[in-house]
Amino acid sequence: MGLTSLSTSIWRRPIASRLCSIVVLLLCPGMTAAETSALRGRCTNVLVTGAAGFIGFHLSRTLATRYNVSVIGIDSFNDYYDVTLKRDRAFELSSDGVRVYHADVCDGSFVTELVKEFDIKCVVHLAAQAGVRYSVKQPQSYAVNNVDCFVTLLDVVSAFKSVYLVYASTSSVYGPFSPVPFSIARPLERPGNMYAMTKQANERLAILYCNITEMRHVGLRFFTVYGPWGRPDMAAYKFAEKILSGEEIPLFHASGSQTLERDFTYVSDVVDGIVATLNYKPSWCGEVFNLGHSRPEIVSQLVEFLEEDLGLKAAVNDLPLPPTELIRTYADITVSKEVLGYNPTVSLRQGVKLFIDWFLEYRKLRLAEMETAGPSQAQKYFNGLLEERLLRESSKGNEVVQTKNKELKQHLKDIRQRFLEYTDENKISLPTASKTEFIFHEGKDSPGYDLVKLPALKGNIGMLMKVCQELERCSAFTTDGILKTRVGSMAEMTDVTSSGDGLYVADMDLCAADLHSCSKHAHCVSQGPGKFNCVCHDGRWGENCVPRLVEDSLADEEVTEDKESDEEWASERHNAKFVFFQGVDSPGGDFLFAEQYQDDIDALKRICRNTKHCLAFHTNGVLKSSVRWGTEWIVKSGSSVEGLYVLDVDYCSLDVDECPDYSHCRRLGVGNYSCVCEPGLVMSTRESAGRKSCLPVEISTGFSFFNKQGICIQGVDGEECHIPEE
Repeated sequence: MGLTSLSTSIWRRPIASRLCSIVVLLLCPGMTAAETSALRGRCTNVLVTGAAGFIGFHLSRTLATRYNVSVIGIDSFNDYYDVTLKRDRAFELSSDGVRVYHADVCDGSFVTELVKEFDIKCVVHLAAQAGVRYSVKQPQSYAVNNVDCFVTLLDVVSAFKSVYLVYASTSSVYGPFSPVPFSIARPLERPGNMYAMTKQANERLAILYCNITEMRHVGLRFFTVYGPWGRPDMAAYKFAEKILSGEEIPLFHASGSQTLERDFTYVSDVVDGIVATLNYKPSWCGEVFNLGHSRPEIVSQLVEFLEEDLGLKAAVNDLPLPPTELIRTYADITVSKEVLGYNPTVSLRQGVKLFIDWFLEYRKLRLAEMETAGPSQAQKYFNGLLEERLLRESSKGNEVVQTKNKELKQHLKDIRQRFLEYTDENKISLPTASKTEFIFHEGKDSPGYDLVKLPALKGNIGMLMKVCQELERCSAFTTDGILKTRVGSMAEMTDVTSSGDGLYVADMDLCAADLHSCSKHAHCVSQGPGKFNCVCHDGRWGENCVPRLVEDSLADEEVTEDKESDEEWASERHNAKFVFFQGVDSPGGDFLFAEQYQDDIDALKRICRNTKHCLAFHTNGVLKSSVRWGTEWIVKSGSSVEGLYVLDVDYCSLDVDECPDYSHCRRLGVGNYSCVCEPGLVMSTRESAGRKSCLPVEISTGFSFFNKQGICIQGVDGEECHIPEE
């Protein structure tokens, strides 16, 4: 079909949607009435996990537009790569009638609800933590997302005898010692990386569940899938971006005369294979099929095609092949052809051209969106998905939390009673924590240690005092309604500007009651009722009681955080320059005090370079393992020689920033970065425990927000946090 003969309805859709439709019409010939009828008879309602992912998007669109199948999609929208791309895929699917939910496969109860509500007949499981090299850095993520969540899905599917499961595996399961071409007839070798291991586990788990529950299933081993809407971490997308930006392409090569080859498979061919599998009736447990092109190409050929279509020359950086990578992938698709009728037709030359056509147009759309004021239609759609998820989880979470709270309260009462009986029997005196009176510190606040925020009681000192007295963990409260578990020392208190506001602290010995904020490296010294100071132990210094430098060395056990320690990071640290910021300091991150080298810049630079945890230092001799967001730096002096020295490295890539949950780090310049909230969230100007937070946009009812310890810290728009009854 030529471009001029496309229906007018396609061109009325968004540009990105039109491009995808063109690709489908050009490369995916329509099914016959008999074939369509057969598919609809088997899988009238399909649940696709990972629907906003690369393959999940194309499959969902194809099922909905070519086969008129009712498609329900779920996706967790994790940040393994740019969430905006997933957002845009989901938005495109909405125009095709595909209902996408912001949800996690690990939420078995919600998946069960979907299967029941939409009478799901077939499940295509494509959700997973992808990427080979990333699995070396984050193995736990792969164990949870690829194994634990898969078991949850198997439990759900096996409970419905009529539901048919098709799940994604990978060519990586063949391992580094498997002979080529990779054949499903041969037993699998030991996996070469964590990603491959989890996918091998999927195949074995599916067999186990099939044998026990008679659950019908088929596994599909994908081979280097590429095409429009592809993943940014895959070769075609990543190389195209680097060529346009003038960056070097990392091109791996094997030792000797061996060349790196991949069985590149165009996404529409893979989708045809999945659809064929939905029409297939498995005859035994453990059936798997290869979905590849069965024509390996050297990776440098991909680069040449990209250069031709972009009209630019690539700068190539030849690198040795990582141990996690296979030298060659090559799919034996004999069985897939015979049993499924699978027949890949799109060559690498054709596929790259189609990918670049989409890629260039999509980049224009993204740039245009960035220049447009206000959220785009896609962002508004995504905000709705997020709001729906938060409402759903809040409703379910409230019931669970209330039950857990009740059980926990009873458990704590039992423990406390046994403890009191023991102290009474052994005549052990306990610190008193009477809260009959409170001392008011006008114009002061103690950042952090927030227990709960009660905006409805703002200014109602009598009620706030009563609530604090009833809650065992409360030792103080602010006039604007924030209850606190403990307070900081007098030196840690901050000023508040509003007249009449301040901090009420229980009139008791906070040290004796163990309601102080002193670290384990300091002891609490009472300064009278409701007041105390922290005195560091010998050999430690400062507000955080960091160790003092002894003979230019630091024992590893004295450092609380483990930073990058590999040779690459060591080399980058030693080659990086220090940049001086006059008169300022970055609060927090202190881990060592080189008192004897105060103002000795050369010595401090040497010590910092030779200490793997050091990323910055102040002229006062304090070394830092992290730096705060630049806007949070504080002015300490007007002196031209005092200030902060920061290594000129990308702090974001080292994961040493202090961005809040649900945000990512963005480099702004030397020693400076910003925290950008995920789509649908905004950076709150209100702070909890002295830190910023990302909160949902346009949510007005029913939410309480919790810190990392599970303690409610604030309600939204007047909503109060739930306080369990004593």
